Amino acid sequence: MSRTETLEALEDGLITEWEAIDQGLVETVRALEERAAAERIEAAAAIMRDAAPLRFLHP
Repeated sequence: MSRTETLEALEDGLITEWEAIDQGLVETVRALEERAAAERIEAAAAIMRDAAPLRFLHP
């Protein structure tokens, strides 16, 4: 489970804070939030990197 998914499970009440901290391999919920944000940014950057060459194909 990604840190983003762990945070979503916590927000949805499916797991406790302790479980989220344990699954996220962090020391606080705040650290989990920060790492989940970084995870989402990296995923968006990867999509942009993959799409960049396609811009040259469209006139």
